[in-house]
Amino acid sequence: MKIKCIAIDDHQSSLDLIENYASKLDYLEWVGGFTDPLHAINKMDGISPDLIFLDMQMPGMSGLDFLKTKKPQQPIIIISDYKDYAFDSYTVSNEHGIVIIDYLAKIILLPRFIQACEKAKHHIQNIPKDDDHILFVKTEGHKMQQINMKDIIFIEADGQLMKFFAVSNDRPTFQVRITMGELEQRLHKFNFIRIHDKHLVNTSCIKLFEAPDSIFLANNKELTVSKTYQKAVKDYFNLKRLG
Repeated sequence: MKIKCIAIDDHQSSLDLIENYASKLDYLEWVGGFTDPLHAINKMDGISPDLIFLDMQMPGMSGLDFLKTKKPQQPIIIISDYKDYAFDSYTVSNEHGIVIIDYLAKIILLPRFIQACEKAKHHIQNIPKDDDHILFVKTEGHKMQQINMKDIIFIEADGQLMKFFAVSNDRPTFQVRITMGELEQRLHKFNFIRIHDKHLVNTSCIKLFEAPDSIFLANNKELTVSKTYQKAVKDYFNLKRLG
């Protein structure tokens, strides 16, 4: 699986350079460059990147402000010529559980870029798997109930109420208040794919795909792929196709 990456830098020339370098590594997929950190924050949930290149010296909102505000779950490769930012970002990463992979100088050299990306790839591929497919949702009082995402066949949005359906149930097993964009980002590592504004599907539970817009799940339920997501869904099946 390719590592989806974005860069946040107030200089377009820097974004162009990072995009060019990223294109040289077949395990990276460039999904966006942003000169405005606020724009990146607004778009990240929809893009669901796996890796972020982050400039620290930006007007308005610095890279440090971005880390404090967004608290990204994705690993970060920092771009800065100032050593003080290394200490500050280290402090923020410890406080908020942010993973800083490496630090690149503002004038990025290709060999150094590749070295940082190899570190990121190793980290992403070796995230501990002891609790894979396990999430917890808050129920009444202070209770947290476990969800095994392997048991969830699809998720349906009803406004900001997300309904989790298991293979054997016609009624939702869980309901959680969260936006679909946030949920899509959280479930990316669990192999859920967005097929509609209202639906996320567990790819391991897809029994049949009839192009361009019909998916049949393991319980024979049929869901429609909206036009917005048809290309992404088609690309997914082409990647997995034999023959």
